[in-house]
Amino acid sequence: MKGALLVLGGLLWFLFAVGFGWFLLQYVHQGAGLQFAGVGISSGGILIGLVHVVGLSMAVLLCLVIGLGLCVHGLVPRSERKETRENWLDGYE
Repeated sequence: MKGALLVLGGLLWFLFAVGFGWFLLQYVHQGAGLQFAGVGISSGGILIGLVHVVGLSMAVLLCLVIGLGLCVHGLVPRSERKETRENWLDGYE
């Protein structure tokens, strides 16, 4: 049951990433900061657009990483994770 909830949570984080990605594509398609410059292209408008694009890209990446981590923890059985950790620690003893 716990594994199924972790996978469900991971899928929800993937949906968050898709939502942020869709918003990012819409934002870039509409000019990404050019709407802040009334008459022409200004360095401030470009900088605001760049900050928004980088921030939204990081949000997409973070949501994907969290979703992947939750799905992996939900799909890999606990016994395999324990054996892997014990094997990993053998090299440090």
